[in-house]
Amino acid sequence: TLKITVFLFFVSITLCGQEVSEKYTYFINKADSLFRVEKYKESSLAFVEAIKWTEGKAFVNHRYDAACAFALSGDKDKAFDQLYILARRASFDNYSYLATDMDLISLHSDTRWRPLLEIVKQNREQVFEKWPLVCQDAATEVSANKISAYIEKYVLDVNIKTSTKTVEVK
Repeated sequence: TLKITVFLFFVSITLCGQEVSEKYTYFINKADSLFRVEKYKESSLAFVEAIKWTEGKAFVNHRYDAACAFALSGDKDKAFDQLYILARRASFDNYSYLATDMDLISLHSDTRWRPLLEIVKQNREQVFEKWPLVCQDAATEVSANKISAYIEKYVLDVNIKTSTKTVEVK
């Protein structure tokens, strides 16, 4: 009976996890669809519902999209909430994208915009500080193959980690 109990326990955990994943995906897809037809308020609510199903955990791109939906619906406070979660807890570092994203243009005049950009800029600088130097001095020659391998190893790895990072809100 212990084997059956343990088996049922793991089945229930798997099914609950699957339900959360399905609900998260359902609400993310709903939010994306609503966003595409410019129903930003409804889209932002669907993003929030998705995030609730994961107890505050969400992929970075989904939080970012939620911030865009909030900004476009006129809810600056909730847009900034999402962006600050990304900047502080997920170390969001895509400064150039954030600074030029037209979905967030309504936030630019807000007093919270510049400090947000500074946090993201600092996050970006920290990423670059972690990368090893390709050339130690002018006398070092680096072939195109070494540079290419370096980019594949470090740059692509950083992008992959950034795109799949989840953030927990407490």
